[in-house]
Amino acid sequence: MKRPSCKYRSIIYAIVINSSAYGKAVTGKEIMFNSQRPNIKKLNFSASFVTFYCLLVLFAIVFSGGSSAMTPINHSKSNSNINSTSRYPSPKFQLPISCQLGESCFVQQYVDVDPSVKHHDYQCNQASYDNHKGTDFRLLSIRQVSQNFPVIAASDGLIKAARDGATDKLVTTQQEVKQLSGKECGNGVVIKHDNGWETQYCHLRKGSIQVSQGNQVKTGDLLGYVGHSGKAAFPHLHFSVRHFDQVIDPFTGLAVNNKNYQTQIDRCNSPVKKNKSLKNSLWHSSAQKQLVQPKANSDAKILALGFSINTMGLSDLTSHGLPNFKSIKNMPAVVLYSWIINLQQQDRIRLTIFSPTGTLIDVPGKALQRNKAQYSWYIGKRMPEAGWQKGTYTGRLQVIRNGKVIRSKKVRFEM
Repeated sequence: MKRPSCKYRSIIYAIVINSSAYGKAVTGKEIMFNSQRPNIKKLNFSASFVTFYCLLVLFAIVFSGGSSAMTPINHSKSNSNINSTSRYPSPKFQLPISCQLGESCFVQQYVDVDPSVKHHDYQCNQASYDNHKGTDFRLLSIRQVSQNFPVIAASDGLIKAARDGATDKLVTTQQEVKQLSGKECGNGVVIKHDNGWETQYCHLRKGSIQVSQGNQVKTGDLLGYVGHSGKAAFPHLHFSVRHFDQVIDPFTGLAVNNKNYQTQIDRCNSPVKKNKSLKNSLWHSSAQKQLVQPKANSDAKILALGFSINTMGLSDLTSHGLPNFKSIKNMPAVVLYSWIINLQQQDRIRLTIFSPTGTLIDVPGKALQRNKAQYSWYIGKRMPEAGWQKGTYTGRLQVIRNGKVIRSKKVRFEM
């Protein structure tokens, strides 16, 4: 039998005590053998009878579970589908960064919704890595860091923690990763929201933190600026959402666990594979409009395609940004460079340069041996002995997956 709560036990004990006070002489024997006593005993009997009746009714309510309004709330910290309709309503988050999504900033990686050693994002793609607990909003290169892209509070709350002073430095080796153990977030902020929710903002620029522990903030308040402190391979903001310390994917409102992952796998295998509506997401409607637009899709996203007179590798692009190219009559070479994020194993990158009279160079590329979070490749042609032909030169990039072109882009210049 279910034991009554402390609240109900107190009521029961109070009634029992009152009953003993009223009915000290009103026992079963007294009722049977002292029927000629004064009428006050009848009053005592009536009071005891009413008390006894109320006691029975109260026990019936308590031990039958009571009404739904009396049932204690189950404060479970592992709710599997947490959204605005749950008993722990979440805030509706605005974008935590002020930028033009798809142009000056990009979603590089999402929460890993796969609890196994593999990884998947909420769109059934692989724009994540194992155990990634947040959403990465990246800038194109370090050159943009000096332009002061604001990191802002995604919702009202209280500053739970803030840290500054970590150096902005791209992490490129495992030794550097080990040295950052415990401080992977770099310069960052944690905001405590209502109902057990909190958000975290990582990799902010050194010296840019604008808040301190205990400060109250409103949606849109400045927290700092995007940097590349902590465990960062590129300048970006890592934004994470937690509910009672459990990681939540803001795009679905789901906690990361086996049950929810299977739900998403079933959706991935259904005729409607992509949840582009973000119906149950934790994002505010204004943020959703930006996040679901085609240019915000980060699967095999083309960051840049352009011409240069020098070779351009990934480190060059990440550190220095895109080169300023101007064609000149006697330039020694023409180089077509590409920069793509979130490629999958077996994807191919085909680069082609067309001269005014036909194909100058065409390289189909080899299949990638593993997934690539970011990838750069280039081809080039030296100036012919007769010089460059006058006219339009076109560079083309094609991302090929399973024999089909899934992304394509062209650039041109005049000679």
